Amino acid sequence: MNRQVPKRYCLIGDGKVARHMAHYFDLLGISHSRWFRSNKRTPLQKIKQLFSTENTSLKQALAGCDHVLLLISDDQIEPFIEQTPELAGFDLIHFSGALQTSLAKACHPLTTFNHGQYELANYQNIPFVHATDFDFNNTFPQLINPHYGMDPAQAARYHAYCVMAGNFSQMMWRALGREMVALGLPEQVLHPFISQNSQNFIAAPDAAATGPFVRGDLKTIAKHLDALQGSEFAPIYQAYLDWQQSSSSHNAQRNDNPKVAS
Repeated sequence: MNRQVPKRYCLIGDGKVARHMAHYFDLLGISHSRWFRSNKRTPLQKIKQLFSTENTSLKQALAGCDHVLLLISDDQIEPFIEQTPELAGFDLIHFSGALQTSLAKACHPLTTFNHGQYELANYQNIPFVHATDFDFNNTFPQLINPHYGMDPAQAARYHAYCVMAGNFSQMMWRALGREMVALGLPEQVLHPFISQNSQNFIAAPDAAATGPFVRGDLKTIAKHLDALQGSEFAPIYQAYLDWQQSSSSHNAQRNDNPKVAS
């Protein structure tokens, strides 16, 4: 296998994933074209597109490409393939974490993308998760990203975990930032706290958690529940408390009944 053989890619889409991948490829000098529909763009964006080098037909964008990356929303992937005869015969790859389809291969970048651009090292550290029979090195010979094979039957569960790990925390941080403002504090007061928690978890996940749940401070927990009564956060706090207690009980039972090696 020769990882140095250059490839050319057609990137379809104009969302955050497509723009980040285009920038990543630009940083590495990887040959690629881009194509996207312009019907949702503003009048000014449409005018700019008329003078853009990316203003090309799909057939032109596909010319000479080894692989086509379908960087569009999950629900659009299969209909787009079925309604686009120009894609016939091309190696199609989508980046959805949950979708499994016979129409295209799945290769999911396990990260989150914003509206800006990342440094090269950030892109190269992104892990990719794909089916065990997907040949990542041959498909992306110029990328050094870590990559892992997984049973496709587990894709929906895997992606649910990803959403919980990333989006659930983002939703909570955003909501709690607004609550800090309501208390007369700046929203960014939480930023160092969130950053340090993330660093502590990465360094030592089993020892990073702290606070009354870990210490068993029942009086403090009771005060929290009383203060949150009637708010949208009360059931969330209670759910985490119940989960923590259930998890602790389950782990204790496992430790009391260790499996005997055969």
